[in-house]
Amino acid sequence: MTRRRSDRASAEARRRSDAQQRLGDHRARSALVTPSSAEAETEQPADLWAASRSGARAGRGFRYQDLVAALVVLTLWCEGEATAEVVPEGYDDISVQCAGRSLFIQVKSRRESAGNFSAADLRKNLRSVAEAWAKRRDAGLSTATTLLIERPVTGIPVAGWEGELLKAGQAAGLELSGELANISLGDAEANAAFAASLSVAVCPDPHQRAVSLVTGARDVPESVAEIIVATICTQIGRASDANADGDIANRAVVGIAGVDSIVDHVLATVDLQLLDEARALGVCEAIDWETSADGSDLRQGAHVGAPHVAAGLLVPRPDLTQRVIEMAEARRLAVIAGPSGSGKSALAYAAVHGTRRSYRWQQVHSLVPVGRTGRDAVALLVARIESLQPSVYAPIGILIDDAGRHDPGLLDRLLRRLADLPNVVTIVSIREEDRFPVPLLSTVAAVTPMLDDAFAELLWRDYRADGLTSWVGWREPAERAGGLLLEYVTLLTEGENLATVVAAQVRAREADQDRHLELEILRIASCANQYGVAVPANAIQSALEVSDGVFTAATRRLIDEHLVVEDSGNLLRPLHEIRSGALAQASHPFGQRETLERLVALVSSAELARFLRRALDSGADSVTMIQAATARVSRDRALPVLIAVASAFRADGLRRRAGDWKHILDECGVDAGNAVTAFTMSRTQRRPGTEELFKPEIATAVERLRSVATDPDLQPLWRTLDPKLVGELVTAAVEDDDAGPLLLQALTVLRGSDTTVLEAATDAIGERLKVWPLHQAADMTEALRRLAPELAERAVTVAGGEQLLLHRIATEKPWLASLERVEDGVDGKWIFIDEELQPDQNAAIVEVCRLALALAPTAMIARVSAVDAFGRLIKVGDYPLVDKAIPRENLPHTLEVSDNRAQARALARQYGARTLTAKLAAEADALRALIDLLPEATIAHLGDRAVPQATVRRFEAATALLAEMDAPAAEAYTDEVPGALGDYPDESAAVTVARSLLQYVIPDLARAAIAERRPVPAAGLLDSLMPKVEALIELDRYRYLPDPPDCAQLLDSLRQLRIVASASAGADTSIRASMRAAAGRHTGTTRISAAAIAATERSFTALKDEAERLRHALANAGFEVTVDPSPSDRTMMSWPPGDLAITVEGATLLTHLNALAALTDAARDAAEQPDRRIWIGLRTDHGYLPASIFQVAHQGVLPLGDREAPSAFAGEIAATPISGPYGTYLQQGRRLSSIAAIIAIRGLTLIPDEEGQVLGDSWDGLVAVRTQLDELTSAHAGTEYVAALSNILTTIGAAITDDLSTAKDAADQGRSGWEEIASLQSPLLLDANQAATPGTDAAVVYGTAVVIADIEDDFENADERVAHMQEQASSS
Repeated sequence: MTRRRSDRASAEARRRSDAQQRLGDHRARSALVTPSSAEAETEQPADLWAASRSGARAGRGFRYQDLVAALVVLTLWCEGEATAEVVPEGYDDISVQCAGRSLFIQVKSRRESAGNFSAADLRKNLRSVAEAWAKRRDAGLSTATTLLIERPVTGIPVAGWEGELLKAGQAAGLELSGELANISLGDAEANAAFAASLSVAVCPDPHQRAVSLVTGARDVPESVAEIIVATICTQIGRASDANADGDIANRAVVGIAGVDSIVDHVLATVDLQLLDEARALGVCEAIDWETSADGSDLRQGAHVGAPHVAAGLLVPRPDLTQRVIEMAEARRLAVIAGPSGSGKSALAYAAVHGTRRSYRWQQVHSLVPVGRTGRDAVALLVARIESLQPSVYAPIGILIDDAGRHDPGLLDRLLRRLADLPNVVTIVSIREEDRFPVPLLSTVAAVTPMLDDAFAELLWRDYRADGLTSWVGWREPAERAGGLLLEYVTLLTEGENLATVVAAQVRAREADQDRHLELEILRIASCANQYGVAVPANAIQSALEVSDGVFTAATRRLIDEHLVVEDSGNLLRPLHEIRSGALAQASHPFGQRETLERLVALVSSAELARFLRRALDSGADSVTMIQAATARVSRDRALPVLIAVASAFRADGLRRRAGDWKHILDECGVDAGNAVTAFTMSRTQRRPGTEELFKPEIATAVERLRSVATDPDLQPLWRTLDPKLVGELVTAAVEDDDAGPLLLQALTVLRGSDTTVLEAATDAIGERLKVWPLHQAADMTEALRRLAPELAERAVTVAGGEQLLLHRIATEKPWLASLERVEDGVDGKWIFIDEELQPDQNAAIVEVCRLALALAPTAMIARVSAVDAFGRLIKVGDYPLVDKAIPRENLPHTLEVSDNRAQARALARQYGARTLTAKLAAEADALRALIDLLPEATIAHLGDRAVPQATVRRFEAATALLAEMDAPAAEAYTDEVPGALGDYPDESAAVTVARSLLQYVIPDLARAAIAERRPVPAAGLLDSLMPKVEALIELDRYRYLPDPPDCAQLLDSLRQLRIVASASAGADTSIRASMRAAAGRHTGTTRISAAAIAATERSFTALKDEAERLRHALANAGFEVTVDPSPSDRTMMSWPPGDLAITVEGATLLTHLNALAALTDAARDAAEQPDRRIWIGLRTDHGYLPASIFQVAHQGVLPLGDREAPSAFAGEIAATPISGPYGTYLQQGRRLSSIAAIIAIRGLTLIPDEEGQVLGDSWDGLVAVRTQLDELTSAHAGTEYVAALSNILTTIGAAITDDLSTAKDAADQGRSGWEEIASLQSPLLLDANQAATPGTDAAVVYGTAVVIADIEDDFENADERVAHMQEQASSS
């Protein structure tokens, strides 16, 4: 090795001596760049020269053009063309004159990120070349021309330039010839001449070729050859600048004869040893783009380097890369900063690679060379750069990757020294925390690469194409990565780079005595952060027993390095759980048991449950954690800590129980999709005849699951906790008004513990049941009952007994008239007034039942009915509106529901092994298959033929996907709040849709046995599936997938298939034939739409025919009416869709109402379709009277009310200026009458926010409507009709006023109950049940409504018309 170095030194000395000699010989020669004599030029070329100066040095790519010119110069030099001259920016980009011949070269560069040239680009460039060619031809210049492009042309082969000059007509290639044929120069001869004189070639790397020419011609190292090429580029650049002068006499040329002097000058002045010393000592070296990668793949975790970039392994980020390049060129320093693993190095190398032809890039490796100081390293690096002779035409680029590994002081010194060197740019990548110790970098704005959606998708597609990831979509891992590239790559590939990075950060602290405190903090923080749990900084400081200043400095370093994040609450949180998990593992080579135990005492009570649950779920020793947790409870003596501990171990116990349940389900062969359903069934009571409906394996599993426990076994925890302390904490919370939610949670999680310690708390709760809000009192009582029934009974007894609490319910729940404890349960009556005021009567009454069963813990059933002011059951037709009798077991309290859902979630997690994206991909595959299968099922159904075997196989393949769809996705962690309902792990809408279509709809339409096909059930099921598909579209469920299924197309297909199925079931054979013919003319989903269109076109005609048959049947029954089809959007099972509208004419409203029952019965008997809506309306001269419109019901009729009128009537609805307000008056009157009844029955004040509000609003409404009616009838006040109307209004108003006063007086005197209703007038006056009873006040009130509807605002002869109506009424 020593001898070789000696030989090398001797050869270097000889080389420099020879170069000095040659340099002396060439001193007398002309310089490389010389002014050219223009004497030989004619006037035309001179004019052309002057006219073409505007484009000199224009546009980007001039450095590429200079490199091409240098390559041309060196090519001529190597070929011995000593007399040749090259003119940069001459009559074209490059002009060459040699031995009486000329060649003009036009150069087109293209940024790498822009990709290859397109055919359109080539055509544009050829036109540019042709224009220049024509001008030179006209000026009498040579026409030999070359178009030299930097990149290939997509779709058009272009030969590479081999360095052969002065040869024209090499445009060869059929495609290229075709492009030339499109260039027109005015005549065929010119076109042919242009094609014959043109060459087109690609020259992708002129710099490397130029360097190779120099090393081949002179035996010099490549580094020296680069300097020679750079020097020639500089000379070319100066000549180009000089040629911006419009005077051809000042034209500058580059003579080939001067190349030798350039070469010898460089050889004589460059100290090769000094040039190479920085490289030899490992300070820096030129970036090598040629060496192939070492087999490592940055996409699987390797650190990015030049070989990876050169191999094309980087996913491009063109916008961000261009931003770095522009910053470097504008400021000469570009800084890329961010957390570790954010993509800084990749971005830096991408920017360098993108400018490799514009800059000669050097990479800094070390600032501590072997045997030298840091100052020496800076000096060596600067000496190397100066030896490379940077110029504006051949600049130098410096890359400092991962700059934080260098000494901050030396790095700052180097950067400042580089800033002083002209024509040198620097790109630095550095972790954000390492930037601030470097003064120069801390003041420079940085580019921060982030994981945006566009890049995440590109990266995923690249990895997917190379088989490096099993993820079928990019969005879910991107969201889980939280914007961090390293975490994203780790999720995609399970690469090792994250572990490598954080392990290095841990080792750095292990090796540095001064940073051991950082390591201790990191161990504690990361161990909690891996579970998404923050740790109070002051708690860690106290545990480590260090001073504020020392702890703050160490913490700040960890925060700066993005190992932890400190929030405004002084909590150390994770940057990302994945990174924290890697840190916890790296910093605990022998396990985390001790740190986990230590953390139980450090994390806040708000996050203690999460920490304990996730630690136990990850395999932490339960005995150790119980000891630590109970010690924490004893130390803090706080109820939130007790709740956190108990809830965490309860959740972990459920997890263990769920494992047992899953084992049973697996043994019984229950698939994942039915597992939760089978388990839920096992929690309900046996019902004869229902379990036989399920598959045998499900029934077997349900029976076995009923015999196993569901509550977790927490005895190890209860035995360790201090029972006395538990009782004290719960009792103390009872008296705290703000601790209600905590108390309920405590009672919930303590189920299974020793209840004797809660007796004092129970007595305290009993006292509070009288004053707590009603729902809180009910929840507390139910929680006690679930702990132990005797505790609930004890608390209720202390509160005064069940009847007292039931009385609370009756006086605090609106519209509840009474609630009584009876022998076996609770009976109650709830007053119904109207739909608008009480839209959800069922829910209101069920809520009363639930409260009653909670506050009467010994009651076994709750019976509550909707009644009127007389206590009579409200009915719709012959059916009660609401009449509930609910056993306790059929109305579980929300606490019980909460437990059931928590158990179901725990079981679902046992199956959640896949990502959500994988589940969605399976769903998408099934939905796509269904879109393809539905047309085949349609054509088979309409043709009454079997499905082809190929379609059967596709059907079976789609059905097999159900197993993949059924398995739930792995859930992210969610807190289990004691007592909170939480979500039930329902089957997704997509699974329901796919299962229903595959197992029911398609078989019902196209099963093998044609006689067993059932289109009616299929149509009904399709009705329920369409809203589910609409929900999939609205929720954008498949946003995680790059190729989501076409749910809109599926929805259209289901809508159309529903029409086809309904028509198939109800239409005659001719319509089926029409649908079959229409479908047969198409393919794919258009088959279904074509059949549906055919059915729809025939449906209105069919509906008209049905209407005519109904009219004929009614005529036979003695009713002369018209029947019209009435199109409707209502979904119905029967076909054709739509309603039928019966119009009665020529009668008064009273006559119409009297005849309505008989007409209704006849219409019901004649109806052909059981679900066809049939409307009846009376048409007068003014249109259809709203009061006359009724719907034929299963029994009786339903008035139109507030519903929309059928379309057949809608355009002719008569105005209701009087009857409308009169109806409103009666409505307000009924409300006020009912409130008077409630006061009389309960004997107490009204509930302000409900009944009191209605009292005030209704009274104001009554007065306002009376005023309105008076104004409407004031012009006819003298008529008997108006006088009678006014008298009725006055009577109703006076009765209500008296009743409110009477009820209040009775309450003040202590009288209340149903018997007090007898003292009220308005209930009888407004009793709709008595409207048809002659002689009653109610008959007058409601009969007036009929009269008004007939008369309305036409008061001419109103009295006579009323008299005539009365005569008709009495005669009928």
